[in-house]
Amino acid sequence: MSDAPSAEGAGSFGDPYQLVGKFQTFEVDRLIERLEIANIDYQIEMNNESIIRMDPVTAASGGTFGSGAGVNFYVHENDLEKARPILDAFNEGSGKEN
Repeated sequence: MSDAPSAEGAGSFGDPYQLVGKFQTFEVDRLIERLEIANIDYQIEMNNESIIRMDPVTAASGGTFGSGAGVNFYVHENDLEKARPILDAFNEGSGKEN
């Protein structure tokens, strides 16, 4: 996962969960399905930081049309190795954000 955030440091869910990336909301169902099939322990949280920080001109002209919201995915440290191939394969075919 070359363009994903570093898995170092604790995420919002505490030490055992590591941030593995931010994904567009339309991608979440497919990724969740793959992680659950592989029995990978994960957590998600909504990331609307870009919407909160949106400048008034962008907001007045319609905003980001949904692309500003994303979902942060965290994987339990015990499942990081198992999750990497799934995340790598998923990232190759998606519009993943950093």
